[in-house]
Amino acid sequence: MYPHSTRLFVVADPDADILYESATVRGDSIVCILPETAPAFYLEYLQKKGISYLFAGSKGDDLRTAMHTLAETFGVESLSLQGGGIIDGAFLQAGLIDELSLVIYPGIDGSAGSTSIFHYIGKGNPSQGQSLELLSVKEMEDGVVWLRYKFHKNS
Repeated sequence: MYPHSTRLFVVADPDADILYESATVRGDSIVCILPETAPAFYLEYLQKKGISYLFAGSKGDDLRTAMHTLAETFGVESLSLQGGGIIDGAFLQAGLIDELSLVIYPGIDGSAGSTSIFHYIGKGNPSQGQSLELLSVKEMEDGVVWLRYKFHKNS
């Protein structure tokens, strides 16, 4: 099954349990990243909805395989990762981020349970061997600041 839009809305679904109302989000075709253990009834559900999917290892967390399949099967050349700290941390750990675009809004939270930009669930330090180079700073309306960084793999 192949998407019908020029852009894709790629969803990491390691539990293979997201129920979609349609095959698109804001006009972009959905592609699900699933574990190889996804139940047959769920795959049939996605097929009936016209939703494409790919497998990323036994737990659905082999992001390198997922990105390779997105490139080879769907022609994806770049991806805008717009998730939370956990998916960001997984991509950081896999070494799959080449640029960070960070928009800072001058609001105050302060709660201890807030997830950080990169929240890795696993052992080790996902940022080890990587560094950031500031590419640009842009001041925007209402005190908002947009920072862009390039990731470097250190040897």
